[in-house]
Amino acid sequence: MTRRNTHAPARLARQLTELAFAAPQVVAHRTAGIARAGNSPSPGDIAEIFRMSNEKVLAFYQSWGRMWLAAIGSYANFFKSYPSALAAGTRVLSAGVAPVHSKAVANARRLGGKRRSRIL
Repeated sequence: MTRRNTHAPARLARQLTELAFAAPQVVAHRTAGIARAGNSPSPGDIAEIFRMSNEKVLAFYQSWGRMWLAAIGSYANFFKSYPSALAAGTRVLSAGVAPVHSKAVANARRLGGKRRSRIL
C-alpha cells in the first residue's frame, strides 16, 4: 500500500468524527434560534432559514459530484488489489463527506461563537 493510501482511512475517520460533533451543535443552535424567534422572525432569522435550506441542497450536489469524480479517478485501483480498492473506496467516501463536513464545522464555529448578532 502506498503512503497516499494509508491517509485515506484516517482522513475519513477525522471528517466523520468532526461531523458527529458539529452537526448536533448546529441543529441545537438553529432550533433554539427558531424557538426564540417564535411567530415574528426578524429579516435576519428568515435569511438564516433560507441559508440553512439552500446549503443542504448545495452540499448534497457537491457530495455526489465529488464522489463521482473520486470514483472515476480511482477506477483503476478497484482492479489492482483489495488494499488498493479499499483505499480507493475510502477516498470516494471521504470526497463525498467533505462538503457536508466543511459546512457543518463552519456553521458550528459561526453559530457557537461568542459574538451572536443574529438570533439563529
